[in-house]
Amino acid sequence: MENDEQETITYVDTTSVFCDGGRGELGHPGVYLNIGEQPKIFCPYCSQIFALAVGSPNEINDGSEH
Repeated sequence: MENDEQETITYVDTTSVFCDGGRGELGHPGVYLNIGEQPKIFCPYCSQIFALAVGSPNEINDGSEH
């Protein structure tokens, strides 16, 4: 069976993000996630994906030219 679900990525301008599941009482305990050197990070509770927005002052430069 193929997985037809698209990844939903939340683009942010900071390397530190807060996730609480976004569902009020049905969410999860709030956690701060640090994007650091990886291009994106997954919330360990709800698997929400966060990535730095292109042009963000904190955008990771991998040394390649586009």
